[in-house]
Amino acid sequence: MQIAENKLIPSISIKESHQFLIKVILANAILVALSKVAIPFYPVPLSLETLAFMLVGSFCDRNVAIGASIAYLLEAFIGIPVLHSSMAGPSVFVGTTAGYILGFLVISCICSSTMIIANNRLLNQIILLAIGEGAMFTMGVAFLSLHIGFEAALVFGLFPFILGDLCKILTVAIAYKIYHRL
Repeated sequence: MQIAENKLIPSISIKESHQFLIKVILANAILVALSKVAIPFYPVPLSLETLAFMLVGSFCDRNVAIGASIAYLLEAFIGIPVLHSSMAGPSVFVGTTAGYILGFLVISCICSSTMIIANNRLLNQIILLAIGEGAMFTMGVAFLSLHIGFEAALVFGLFPFILGDLCKILTVAIAYKIYHRL
């Protein structure tokens, strides 16, 4: 990274900015592609949307992960059907799933900021990924409870997803561990 004349404003070269943009686009493509995948599971289908955000957050530089996540949310906001449900537009950011959708950005932030400190220890990685998922579910349940009440939000917006999300957490943690062993 080059430093500008006044030494207060860091600048990056055009090559570095192009590389960053390409990484953001590729990470965003991963988010969009995996968000459309659902695996039959009990008690609810297992969407790979949150797994995608954990993967991008864990494997990408923090700025890339956050950039890709913001791009994904902006795509949904302007009407591109990137979300698992294929719903799009400003209304999804005030509907019953708004807290979960905004929580995707939190997952990326937490995973990209903390996986380095996990020190390649599987248990640490699982805990940090669970914190990211927990933050997303906290936001989701809180927002959903405004529409249907707290108990109903837990019953319909958290409990059915716990087992599937534990599987996603383990998948990402193991993939991260294997990748860093290579």
